[in-house]
Amino acid sequence: MAVTQLLASVSQSAVNVTRDFEGCSTLRKYFGQLHYLQSRVPMGAGQEAAVPISWTEIFSGKTVTHDDISYEQACILYNLGALHSMLGAMDTRVSEEGMKVSCTHFQCSAGAFSYLRDHFSHNFSVDMSHQILNLNINLMLGQAQECLLEKSMLDNRKSFLVARISAQVVDYYKEACRALENSDTASMLGKIQKDWKKLVQMKIYYFAAIAHLHMGKQAEEQQKYGERLAYLQSSLDKLNEAIKLAKTWVQYPVTVLK
Repeated sequence: MAVTQLLASVSQSAVNVTRDFEGCSTLRKYFGQLHYLQSRVPMGAGQEAAVPISWTEIFSGKTVTHDDISYEQACILYNLGALHSMLGAMDTRVSEEGMKVSCTHFQCSAGAFSYLRDHFSHNFSVDMSHQILNLNINLMLGQAQECLLEKSMLDNRKSFLVARISAQVVDYYKEACRALENSDTASMLGKIQKDWKKLVQMKIYYFAAIAHLHMGKQAEEQQKYGERLAYLQSSLDKLNEAIKLAKTWVQYPVTVLK
C-alpha cells in the first residue's frame, strides 16, 4: 500500500498538465522521479512491488492496464512528445522567434517518440506500436523541417539551399505516408487514416512544388533555361495536385494526450 500511495502522490501533478512549457517541465520531472523510484523499488513486471497502472489509448478509447512501472514511464514519455507537438502547432510562426520555438518543440517531440520507440516495449498499447511511433516521428521531423524552410525563405537563402531543405521535408512526409499505408496502422487509426493520408500527400506535393520552384530558380541563375522551364512546369503540376487534395481533405479533431 505504501508503494501505491507513493506512486499516486508523485503522479498526481503529471495527470493533467498545463499546455505550456511548465507542463513539459512537469512531465520531465515526473519521468525522472519514476526512473529513480524504479532503481530503488522492484516495481517492474512480475516483481514483488509491482502495482496496476492504467491509461487510456488515444485512438481506441480503451483503458489499458499493466503491472509494470515501465508502462507509466512510457505513457509519460508519449504525453511529453504529444505536448511538444501541440505547442509546436500552436504558434502561428509569423516571426523568426516563433519559427525557432515551433521547430524546437517539434524536434523535442520527435526525440521523445524516438526514445520511446527504441527503449520501451511496443506491446504496452496500440498507440505505442512501432508503426504508430514511426508515423509520429516522421510527422514531427517533417514539421520541424518546415520551420527551417520558412526561416530560410525569410532570410532569402540561396535557391539550392531552399530546394534542399524542401526536399528533406518531402522525404520525411513520404516516410510518414508509408507508415499510414501500412495495413496495421490503418486499422489502428480507423476512419481518420484516409484523411491523414490525404493531408500528408498534400504536403508532399506542396513542398515538392517549392523544391522544384527553387531548383528552377537555380537553373535560371546558371543560365540553363530549358532545365528551368522543366522544373517550373513540374512545380506547377505538383501545386495543382496539392490543391486538388486540399479541397477533399477533412480535418478531424483528435485528442493527442493519453
